[in-house]
Amino acid sequence: MSSTNTASKPTEFNPADELKRSEQQARAEGQQQSQQAEQQAQQQSQQAEQQQRSAEYQARQGGDSKAQETTRSSDTTISGGGGQNTQSTQQRAEQISKEGTSRSEGQGQGQQQQGQQGQQGQQQQGQQQQGQQQQQGQQQQRSGSKILLAMDEANHSIRALKFVLSKLVRSSEDIITALFVIQNELEREATYARGKTLVSTVHESFPADCKFAVQIAVSSSLGQVGPKICEVADTFQPDMLIVGSSGKSHLEGMMAGSVSNYVLSRASCPVVVVRLTTADETRLERKNQNPTLLTRNEPFKLS
Repeated sequence: MSSTNTASKPTEFNPADELKRSEQQARAEGQQQSQQAEQQAQQQSQQAEQQQRSAEYQARQGGDSKAQETTRSSDTTISGGGGQNTQSTQQRAEQISKEGTSRSEGQGQGQQQQGQQGQQGQQQQGQQQQGQQQQQGQQQQRSGSKILLAMDEANHSIRALKFVLSKLVRSSEDIITALFVIQNELEREATYARGKTLVSTVHESFPADCKFAVQIAVSSSLGQVGPKICEVADTFQPDMLIVGSSGKSHLEGMMAGSVSNYVLSRASCPVVVVRLTTADETRLERKNQNPTLLTRNEPFKLS
């Protein structure tokens, strides 16, 4: 196992980009599958029409032939039997011909119904396959976990980041998004710069936490902290949302309008609230002081 220690750098990230790319790819695959299903349905419909025309033709030929044979037989048997017998024979021949035509039409309608049912069945099957392939494509597109970490510059947020790096990262395809929510648009650039520095510092000083490559992106959003975290989570659709806790009592948290309480009660994804003491943080750092376990790939790049 390699002992390279190249830390990946935080990159500015719009949480909606990955979801948008996934939807576009799924939509393109769905359109391709739909076109294939329509082509198959058209081919089956054409085959059914050909079979229907063939059946009608054969039925007409059979009816006309039977009528002609009956006419010849009657003419031979009743030869010289008078005009009344000749008229009856012609009526009988016409009746037989009509029966043959009716049978052919009935067969044609039956085959047409079968063709329509087959076409509907193919369309339904194509739609089911399309949905399954879309789901498989989305699963294959990203096999790692998406973790959204709501952060600020407080100690409990730094400890939450260390906990994520130490306990939750399991794959080189894992994506950790550190979200910094700002209250003033004028603070955006400064907060983003400080956030990148903070995440990079923690990431580089905690090398043994990451036995695999870790991809970290930093994003800042304008708005109230709790609602904005839930809004980004709805758009980003992470596998889990991590929030650090300052360790206040339940009553103190309720009085202060705790962000963790708000997110726990309103977020649409699984939420993990991390509360670590200084002693817990020290134990994590001691446990992860083996840099030989570290293997990283290229820094995470977002297009």
